[in-house]
Amino acid sequence: MLKHKLVKKIFLKGGEERLKRIIALVITAGLVSFAFAPVANSATTTGNIPVVVNIQPGTPDMSFEIHKMNDGNPDNDPWTNYTTASNLTFDKWEIVQRPGKSAQWSSITMNTVIVWANGYGDDYQIYSDGTGALTGPGGTLPSASMICDPIYASQDKWWIDMDGDGVKDPNEFFEQGPQPSGSTLYAKGAALTIGKLIYSSESPVGSARILQILYAFPPYNLDGSAPYTGYVPIPSTMAAGQYTGANITIRIVSQ
Repeated sequence: MLKHKLVKKIFLKGGEERLKRIIALVITAGLVSFAFAPVANSATTTGNIPVVVNIQPGTPDMSFEIHKMNDGNPDNDPWTNYTTASNLTFDKWEIVQRPGKSAQWSSITMNTVIVWANGYGDDYQIYSDGTGALTGPGGTLPSASMICDPIYASQDKWWIDMDGDGVKDPNEFFEQGPQPSGSTLYAKGAALTIGKLIYSSESPVGSARILQILYAFPPYNLDGSAPYTGYVPIPSTMAAGQYTGANITIRIVSQ
């Protein structure tokens, strides 16, 4: 009887160890199966997964600089011999005589407003608005004596900060290229006018562009013709001095 109990005890002890090993194997197998179990139904292909791109439309905007040119350069290049300015000051003048015309005042100083325009998904127009009158020692200057001359230059350059350091490195400037097909650059005209059109972009979406807007007090052309329709010269009899009271505003709007 004692021998039987001992055998039973030994058998139970061995069985308990085997049972523990079996339970451990079952748990391990379960963990491995769980690790490789799919989180969703299995398939040979996902099927078409839609892609949605929602570019939010923006409002056309611009940045600008005023370049004051004092070199009298006949090509009106605002990128040579200029200083940046915060206003349109004309402080160098000469008396000019043209065939068949009376002597007149003409500004050697010229100012160009450089406009960097962006449509942000829309087409746009750029306007120059001139308000007020230039009054001084000699009275009031003719309102049509000041020119507004829109210029598009394919060699004007964008700056792209390639290395993100905020420094305008020489290799970070890129020409804008030819004027886009479908866009319009408008003719020169009197500056002190409301709603003088400068540029209309291509439609329905206008590309980003650089525009020059030249302001000056020109003389008659060399052949005596007017520099633009409606031109009125400043006679040489107008008293010298400071003339103020006019303002220029440049704006960009959706077409």
